[in-house]
Amino acid sequence: MPMTLALILLTAMLMSNGCGASRPASAQPFLGGSGTMAEQFEITYRVRDGRPPADLDLHLSPDGQAEVYVGTSTSIPLASVNRVGTFSGQAPVAELDALYAYLREHDLLARGASYGQLSPSTPNRFLEIRAGGREAQLKLTEMTTDPEIDGFEELLQSLALAMTSQPTRAVEASLELRDADGQIVPTIELRSIGSEPMTALLADPAQPVFTLYAQVELRGTKILPGGISIPAVLGNAAFPPEAVQAMAESGELPSGITELPPDAIYRFELPPITAPQDSSSVTATGSLDFWLPEGKARRGITVITPEMPLP
Repeated sequence: MPMTLALILLTAMLMSNGCGASRPASAQPFLGGSGTMAEQFEITYRVRDGRPPADLDLHLSPDGQAEVYVGTSTSIPLASVNRVGTFSGQAPVAELDALYAYLREHDLLARGASYGQLSPSTPNRFLEIRAGGREAQLKLTEMTTDPEIDGFEELLQSLALAMTSQPTRAVEASLELRDADGQIVPTIELRSIGSEPMTALLADPAQPVFTLYAQVELRGTKILPGGISIPAVLGNAAFPPEAVQAMAESGELPSGITELPPDAIYRFELPPITAPQDSSSVTATGSLDFWLPEGKARRGITVITPEMPLP
């Protein structure tokens, strides 16, 4: 056989066996179906109750779009957040890659069941994963001691935390402190930060129970007999309900179920608090409680400001 023909046949054999080209280093194995990894997974994650209270909904679509609802500042164990509401958009690449890598290494689709043991301080969670025609539902009742599931929950919480930088219908709370002759005058600001109006109930004249509640606490340490120090509340103040109703009547605050337009700002100056003698290690935190209407029901929201050192 002529040498040229032999070389041609050898090259064809190598190419047909896949030896003539290598797979790119970034290529990932699929877990069934077609398309990229992001096109194969759909994840739903819900967190409810516990102490401090949690209210979190996360949905990750097959195209990598995520929608997250945060109902309390303490809904994400990794960090307290000072913004609540709905956040949506393309999920960050780093968090997506971490989730898909974890699901390639751990077959959580085979773990559908109920897990957990009694622990009233731990919230209840629900996790649903769909991929390649398979589906698993994991009901996580209060405390779990399963490293495989716990690891995936932590990644979902990281995604939820990252999504709070993409507000859609959300608000943010901040705290200002003013020193007035040995007293601290706190002001809590509530700002609408979403790209769309947020439907909310801040004050309902017909039902006074649905009246926004605002408070500030000063926290530090208290020395017990024997020199033992413990965390303690060293002062507090609340915004009077009558003042909330007065703001609603004057038009400073929306009355009844309303849409909070983007960039709307509502300020609440609370009564002065006597400053502790030693305020070097004392911080102040504010909180706001109001409601989201869901049909005839009302879903409570709690947003907490970042800690602030005293002036």
